Amino acid sequence: MFRLNVPHSCKNYASTFSFCFGRVNLKCFYSTQSQQAEEEHFSPQFQPIIGLELHAQIASKTKLFSGSSSAHNASVESNCHDSAIPGTLPRLNSSCIHKSLLAAVLLNCHVADFCRFDRKHYLYPDLPLASPIAKNGYFNFYVNSTEEDDFGYYQKSVGIEQIQLEMDSGKSIRHENLDLIDLNRAGIALIEIVTAPDFCNTNEVICFVEQLKMALSHNGICLGQFHEGNLRVDANVSVSKNGEKGSKVELKNLSGIGHMTSALNNEIKRQLGMVKNGELIEEETRAVDEQGRTFSARSKGSELDYRFIPEPNIPPLKIEPKMLKKAKESILLDFPYLSLIEKYKFPPNFTMEILNCKKLEKLIQIYLQIGPPVPFKHFKKWLDELRYLCEKIYINETNYFPPTNIKLLHCFAQIVHLTFTGKLTNLIAIDLMREFAEAGEEENNDYNQLGDEIKELIQNRNLWRITNSQQIDKLVLDAVLDHTPDFIDNMIAQKSKQRSKPFAKLKREIIDRSNKRIAPEDVDNSIWRSITMAV
Repeated sequence: MFRLNVPHSCKNYASTFSFCFGRVNLKCFYSTQSQQAEEEHFSPQFQPIIGLELHAQIASKTKLFSGSSSAHNASVESNCHDSAIPGTLPRLNSSCIHKSLLAAVLLNCHVADFCRFDRKHYLYPDLPLASPIAKNGYFNFYVNSTEEDDFGYYQKSVGIEQIQLEMDSGKSIRHENLDLIDLNRAGIALIEIVTAPDFCNTNEVICFVEQLKMALSHNGICLGQFHEGNLRVDANVSVSKNGEKGSKVELKNLSGIGHMTSALNNEIKRQLGMVKNGELIEEETRAVDEQGRTFSARSKGSELDYRFIPEPNIPPLKIEPKMLKKAKESILLDFPYLSLIEKYKFPPNFTMEILNCKKLEKLIQIYLQIGPPVPFKHFKKWLDELRYLCEKIYINETNYFPPTNIKLLHCFAQIVHLTFTGKLTNLIAIDLMREFAEAGEEENNDYNQLGDEIKELIQNRNLWRITNSQQIDKLVLDAVLDHTPDFIDNMIAQKSKQRSKPFAKLKREIIDRSNKRIAPEDVDNSIWRSITMAV
């Protein structure tokens, strides 16, 4: 295995790529709500501590030290030039160096002037060669509040202990009684990002991984596709008791967000139960099954001796100022999720859903075109209503949500704003959404005029909410006078029971008489005034 280090003759420079470490205090905001993965609320006595190792393949057409293709899903053993065969000499891929420097800049790193490749000497069948690279940095990200009905989020900074430029391993395949090795993947450049143990719960881990994955992808460093294996995550988990560090357990090969969530929650729960019962936790590596259940794979034992020696075939790498300058000028810090969180106040986890779903992204685009965003609680209520409506109407269709009917999306966007500003009642809004959903998509629509068309429809049908108190009182009084004195007396006798049958009956009648243009809360306020006038 190779390790990119500072030459012994340059001891004044930091070992490997050294980074300046930093921290940002938590800052609370109050504008979002999140749907959190299930996780326990921990007492101050017990605190989970989590660190991560992310293995991100560098987006390059060829491998780190050869011209072999790095294409995904190539025929077995068709790209295995990098298998440590005697006589094969490395040729450094400059594109991979540039992208590793991009990662260093992205993670706020100070880069050393010289680096040296070291080789690890130990037997590992699917890893004939490899090479690490850097140390110490930080990454800022946003985290959803874990409290139910808390519409806040906070910003956190996690330390980056090191970044390593490595050659990826081959792929081990278990088949009946055989262990098979496919070396196609061996030699593909990747960066291993090792974080400090700064995470306190699963929620923070998931938010960090999703936002870092998007930042890497946005800069062309890594495609970030879990299902293709170009992003893999290991986690080190422990539970501290009264501030004392617990034994560290490593979870290997967490292959997706859902898988990661289940594995971390299960392992924290397992360790927490053991610590509470006074049991000792063995420092070990645990594998994870498809359901996220962890099981022992091997004991950590003593520290491995990797037997580092300088790689004789690769001279020390000098990081020229122009190389670092190019990386700094090339870095893109306008991550797509930042404006959605900071400007439009969407929760971090919902923001990731938007950016990972083209249909949802289209819905949000139309919604934001209508006007400034409303509080997320109100938006989410109507998004849930739209989901429920689509589920009922498109019952025989798959992938029915978010809908693709552009006219329905414009209707939804208008409804969110009009109900928030009190210009439309909820009942009218639901009827309009149902009408547009059942009508389906119309051909040759001028979508630029849809917003005005929907407002004209509301105007022509006289569907605007009645807010004039005198007009409401008149409608309510007319309804009250249409009932017998006995009905009114019964209403008065049950005045304290807002949900009594006579009250509910009268309320429905009034709303129906107004063609659903009076909001239920306005009816409540007017009924008793009208009864007093009637008697």
